[in-house]
Amino acid sequence: MVANPSDISPENLPAHLKKLLDNLEKNIWYKKLGDTYQGLNEVLGEKYPRAQTLMRGPGDMAGALLGHEKSIGMMIDPANKELMMQILDLCSEIYIKTVKMQLDKGGSFRGGYCNIFGIWAPEYNVRSQEDEASLVSPKMYDEYLLPYHIKEVAGYDYSTFHMHSGYVMTTYNWRALAQKGNIGSFEVAMDPNGPTTEKLLPSLMEMNSIKPIVIDSCTAEQVRVIEEHIAEFPGAVLHRDLGIARDSFENRKR
Repeated sequence: MVANPSDISPENLPAHLKKLLDNLEKNIWYKKLGDTYQGLNEVLGEKYPRAQTLMRGPGDMAGALLGHEKSIGMMIDPANKELMMQILDLCSEIYIKTVKMQLDKGGSFRGGYCNIFGIWAPEYNVRSQEDEASLVSPKMYDEYLLPYHIKEVAGYDYSTFHMHSGYVMTTYNWRALAQKGNIGSFEVAMDPNGPTTEKLLPSLMEMNSIKPIVIDSCTAEQVRVIEEHIAEFPGAVLHRDLGIARDSFENRKR
């Protein structure tokens, strides 16, 4: 999640990314990832499902390549808009192709595919995200990142978009993503800081009136509030208590 910026100058990145995209099958890390999924398929077969590995959004990828301060600075400067759009577009193309490879190599599970939330679907089933949204304004998100989120989920039959609760009420334009894209569901990771669960409830319920939702709680208070109001949600809800998993892990370490 933390990378040293590339030593390739920003103006040369589109050509580099285009060459990478056109020759992904020859890239050693791409091949290693594919071999890993092929091996998992051969060993696990129909016994255990496979899902794509955790992959970053186009803004996350651009931030890793350029350095996050430089990436955001380039978005702020209108003179860099065309260049940034080229970089983001190529990053999204690499994402789409890499996810498809993983699903193909990993193979289907009982006639379909699972995502990392354990949700099964009869066709390609992916998870996308954009943590870089925490560094941009709502206007910048709509201008630079939303178009490529729509593009990424358009490449697949079923998709879940991961968000952090601190930005659900501000930056993430999930309404436009649902309206303009073919997003299948939303997942909200309930951060321990930021808006309280009570303040988030109206947004979560509105979101759920549009699409199914996965809510990942990480504190006992979050779990309590969500469970108290779970019957009020208008659509399908999967509520996961991640605090239980975290506490179990801490106990095992001790």
